Amino acid sequence: MQYRYAAFYGRDLNGDKIAQMNEIDMSYLAGWSGFDPANPGKVDESINKVGDYTVPKTHELIFGVDRELFKNFGVRRRSPWRKFVDFTWNRRLV
Repeated sequence: MQYRYAAFYGRDLNGDKIAQMNEIDMSYLAGWSGFDPANPGKVDESINKVGDYTVPKTHELIFGVDRELFKNFGVRRRSPWRKFVDFTWNRRLV
């Protein structure tokens, strides 16, 4: 979903600070974003599309060991494994 708007010029004729239909100049489209003014009903794809991007994913497993050495005293070791996929950037070489 994306933000879409169309802007028109107008003049507040009665001074109530509320746009009435007779106060909006619909003959001139002052600005727009998020749609094609030549074909405003086309909604199947965005005109602001930058590229073929996918959602990045992270696969993660956590391996762990818990051990009680003495009464009420224990140690714990956790080691994560992660794999990143579908990222759209490459790591910079330093």
